[in-house]
Amino acid sequence: MISIEEFQEYKVIQIDYEYIRENIDKFLAFAADIPNENWSRDNYYFNLPGKWEHSIGLVDLEDKLLGYIIASEKLSTIHIHKFAVEQKNRSKGFGTLLLKTFERILKRKSSWKISLYTDPKNLGAKRFYEVNGFKHISTADNLYYFERELEFVVAIHQPNFFPWLGYFDKINRSDIFVLLDDAQLQKTGAGWSSRVQLAIMGEAKWFTVPISRQFHGTAAINEVYFDSKVPWRKKLIKTLQSNYSKALYYDEVFGFLTKIIEFSEQNVAKYNINSIKSVIEKLEIQTPLIIASDLKVEAYATERLIAITKMLNGNVYLCGGGAAGYQEDSLFPLSEIELRYQNFMHPVFNQGSKKSFIKGLSIIDALMHCGFDGTKSLLQHGI
Repeated sequence: MISIEEFQEYKVIQIDYEYIRENIDKFLAFAADIPNENWSRDNYYFNLPGKWEHSIGLVDLEDKLLGYIIASEKLSTIHIHKFAVEQKNRSKGFGTLLLKTFERILKRKSSWKISLYTDPKNLGAKRFYEVNGFKHISTADNLYYFERELEFVVAIHQPNFFPWLGYFDKINRSDIFVLLDDAQLQKTGAGWSSRVQLAIMGEAKWFTVPISRQFHGTAAINEVYFDSKVPWRKKLIKTLQSNYSKALYYDEVFGFLTKIIEFSEQNVAKYNINSIKSVIEKLEIQTPLIIASDLKVEAYATERLIAITKMLNGNVYLCGGGAAGYQEDSLFPLSEIELRYQNFMHPVFNQGSKKSFIKGLSIIDALMHCGFDGTKSLLQHGI
């Protein structure tokens, strides 16, 4: 029994032949009252193509089985044969959790279509599948045949300096997130790679880290360094102490943030990537991060975004609102990629004594006022 995904109170495991044999009575009992769920013991034991690679179960922390999906592979389609949740636990979200995890696992394996049959009389199952994006394709042998094309969402963004909440919303909405570390640093002034807004004296003000510009011409973000002569880390920590010490979750998050801020890396891209990774791990965001320079894609502007998306098997490209000024939207459908705008709606939360809510601040602000669980909740509600 292999644990694939772990949640606060549950985990998803991979089901194999031995696990089914050991728990066959539970498998049979879960499906007993579902129309046309008339598999015998031998059906559960029977070997199908890809069955042991694609079948999963949902268990609690005591390894008690709560639900399962048994599936096989046929003609590049993953077909669900059995999908059942323990009767007393139905309508509690377990089926959705199991299905969403199943889809995420398939996308990691580059599987793009799911199919299944359901009884027309089982209106609850029909509604469940329709709500979750399945389409009724045909009817045969008094059964509805459903299919769902899976989408694989790719998002690409430069590694910003302690970015705002919308940046992490973008990561959370993606199936894979590419950190564009080899993008060109702007020639003059400070960009998002080295500055961010914080609430300072009750107002949104920039905190800027100086860049060492001891290079000629242009340079990529992963080729430049912070100015080591300036003690900006101490200044940032003191800024947080002065302006956020009365925040509700200051004691919970300050130590975590201090450790990230004190990270000794001087390379701008590596430093920012470390802080982004640290935050998403703490917020339990599951999206894998890819470093763009590792992909070695030789293309530019919009063509590069498309090339990266296709290289990663994406069929949806997620972009932020600021992309409209430089991106050629018309090129995406020509490459059979759906272009989707993030359309992030900034949630409003208690920022302490501020007279009016300040949008667009660093993720630090949300963490200070909402804590880890509260910030996690903000991101989940945004989906």
